[in-house]
Amino acid sequence: MSSRAFIGGAIAGMAGLAAAAYIDHRITESKFSPELKTPEILGKEQVIRELSNYFFKAQTLLCKCNEIVIKSSSLIVTPVPLPGDNIFQRAANLAGGRLTQVCRKGSVGQLLDCKKDAAQLYERYLGIFNRANGLLAEYGQTPVPVDKKLFSSSNLNVDDSLENEDWDTEFGKLADQIRDAIDQSCEKAQKLIETLEQGKPAYALSPANS
Repeated sequence: MSSRAFIGGAIAGMAGLAAAAYIDHRITESKFSPELKTPEILGKEQVIRELSNYFFKAQTLLCKCNEIVIKSSSLIVTPVPLPGDNIFQRAANLAGGRLTQVCRKGSVGQLLDCKKDAAQLYERYLGIFNRANGLLAEYGQTPVPVDKKLFSSSNLNVDDSLENEDWDTEFGKLADQIRDAIDQSCEKAQKLIETLEQGKPAYALSPANS
């Protein structure tokens, strides 16, 4: 890969990441349902609706995370100086290396921002998850375990230096950590929705009310 082509690809990748960050900026700061403030008074249908809202918002963040990973694939390869390089080629390699390092750092930062947004989203909807389990208790059904600290795991360290040949592996592990947490929360939401849709209050199942 030539230095010019590499630099061009890196610039394009950085521009793409910046555009995505601008479009999706503070996605979890969008308008949330006022009902999130008083989940304890919500009925089954309202809780199911809010769990569905959470699911789709979380899936949007998951897609954002995947896009960051895909757009960062060009940052795995770094400019390679060759013995026959002239002064201009060496300068281009140096500039390309610095740009690669900046892009790597930016990609990691965007992943961490994505995790922060996912954690904030989950925290806002945690009351809905708990209300869903409260309704299940009324139905005499087993609650679905909900982890309050799902997104609190420590961030993996990613060395952004050009000398780090394992950058893509470290970056991938960080991305997997975030995506796994989002997946787990979505699975819980789906499970709660499915169970609620099938559930009926325990008193409604007694012989006197049949």
